[in-house]
Amino acid sequence: MDFQQTASEFFFQILDDNSKSAISICTAAILMQHYIAKEFNSQPWLIDTIRRPLKARIGIHTGKISGAIIGSPKFIRNYLVGKAAVVAEKVQEVCPIGGINISETTRELIRWSNKIKYIPREGNCEVEGYKCYLLDWNK
Repeated sequence: MDFQQTASEFFFQILDDNSKSAISICTAAILMQHYIAKEFNSQPWLIDTIRRPLKARIGIHTGKISGAIIGSPKFIRNYLVGKAAVVAEKVQEVCPIGGINISETTRELIRWSNKIKYIPREGNCEVEGYKCYLLDWNK
């Protein structure tokens, strides 16, 4: 198992399409990045184990999804399924390491927020027909 990949890559799927939820999820992602950068990476056991700072890629998309429970009684896994879940994962995959990537749908919901700033991606980054934007979290 690749520890860095499984522990440092996240994608969020906002379950409803109101701006309050989108702002809350984006704020949570920003707090996660700050915690990883300032608190988690200063832990002595982490420094001794992987000898470099952990950096997360976070992707956020808004849309309709379904939940699924798959597996046997000994090994049950929960999954989010549907096009929006796929888009959220792909938004995360094209995110630069240490960044927070949001889809155009999510950007539309947070664009009036005074607290959350976003930056258009260079090179016209697009996933499944949705433009991508970076949250400006390094303040």
